[in-house]
Amino acid sequence: VDGTDEVWTAAGGSIVARFGVIYEVAGNVLCYCLLDDTPADVTATDGNTLTVAAHASGVFTLA
Repeated sequence: VDGTDEVWTAAGGSIVARFGVIYEVAGNVLCYCLLDDTPADVTATDGNTLTVAAHASGVFTLA
């Protein structure tokens, strides 16, 4: 499964995240990942962007 990078711009405050999640329309979680390996929250302060970049080979492979 492949996808484009997701980018959010913090406006009016910070964006704080710890996990990235891919889910289907029905709400079932397909996969998730920790955004920082320490583990700690990732923060984009007001006016900055939070980008979740997919690996060039895709997010996962179904076989």
